[in-house]
Formats: sequence, structure tokens, C-alpha cells
Amino acid sequence: MRGSTIYATIHATDPDGVAYPEVNGCYCTAGPDRLFIAAGADGRKTLVFRVYDNLFNFTTVTRTVIVDNTRPALAISSAPKSGARVKGIVKINAAAADRNGVARVELLINGKVVARDVTAGYSFAVNTKKYGKKFRVQLRAYDRAGNVTTTSARTWHR
Repeated sequence: MRGSTIYATIHATDPDGVAYPEVNGCYCTAGPDRLFIAAGADGRKTLVFRVYDNLFNFTTVTRTVIVDNTRPALAISSAPKSGARVKGIVKINAAAADRNGVARVELLINGKVVARDVTAGYSFAVNTKKYGKKFRVQLRAYDRAGNVTTTSARTWHR
């Protein structure tokens, strides 16, 4: 998950009635049966949910989430430099990494996504004939939590 707050919904019933829920010892509600807690730093975070009935009996459930607010690392490992003259099919190779996994790398030409790769060793082939005399190329990577990073644009000429 990403963001600064973890929201959770609890559905609980009890013959004696439910008094209140809490998460990690805090009665932090954001509405009926909805709890929130600060996400904190990146990494594993254990959430301990406890629901009390009106007689102060309780049930506890534990869940672990991974907090990830860090963008993936992305670099073009091989491709023509910005300002280069290109023709035919041009290959672009990229390296992307994230400690919680990279979801995909996208190839953008003139700001539009034209290809996606979901397998490490990310590579793309650009048919330069499909684009004008001058066009912009860049890559964008998403991690599994949805954080995104983009390389600087390279302008190529045909």
C-alpha cells in the first residue's frame, strides 16, 4: 500500500452488541466500522485489530501490510542519446528496480504510451518510420504499489 494513512473496514457482530473497534491500540475511526492509522515509514507494518463487545470481551485479528511510498529506480541502459539521428528499428533497453517489485515499464513517444513490458530486462523496439522527423522518447516505471518514475525525454531526429 502507499500513502500516509492506512484505512481498514471492520465488520463485526456479537449477540451482546459491538462496543468499539481499535487498531494497534488506537480507537481511530473514520466512520462506522472504518479505522485509520498512520502508515509510517516504508516497510512491513503489522496491524492488530481488536473488536470489543458491550461486555468488554474482545477478538483480535492480525494483518501485515507493506508500506511503499518510494518510487522505483529506472535507467535507460542502452539507446541512442538525445539529439541522435535514427532510422529503421531502434532498440531501447532499460533497468528498473524496486524493493517490493516493478509492475511494468512503459515506452512513451511524444507523451503517449506505445508499449509496455512486465518482464525484467525491459526492452523495446521503436520503428522510427511511424513517427515524424523529430520525436521525444522516454520510459516510465510503476512499482507494485503504484509509485511511478519517468526518465528524462530524449529527442531523436529521422
